[in-house]
Amino acid sequence: MPVQLPTSGWNYTKLGPGATPSKTGKGWLEIYHTTARNCSVLNYFLGAVLLDLEDPSKVIGHSDRFLLQPEMAYECVGQVPNVVFTCGAVENGDGSLNIYYAGADKYMCLATAKTQDLIALCLGKRNCPGG
Repeated sequence: MPVQLPTSGWNYTKLGPGATPSKTGKGWLEIYHTTARNCSVLNYFLGAVLLDLEDPSKVIGHSDRFLLQPEMAYECVGQVPNVVFTCGAVENGDGSLNIYYAGADKYMCLATAKTQDLIALCLGKRNCPGG
């Protein structure tokens, strides 16, 4: 069953899931990868979407801005330049989420975020920490 996400300036060319969704009290939290062309370069970004618990084809909310973009040398220079590509996510007991991703299709990388902040971002709440 396809899930249709709204497009924006950073998620309109390619789109795909990466991490296994995390079940939260608000819905299934999915970290996905997407692409957009900047100048003459195709960049990969990470975004978040919150899906309905009963019908995961229904989008409850999504991040209107990217979570991660290629910035560091290990994300910009490698087998495929300008890539952050989500590969997995692990929930921690402290309410944080470890997000594993590839950098430039050459390096394995780790980012962390608070699950509640990602949910707030998906629901359009700008007053969350870091948001």
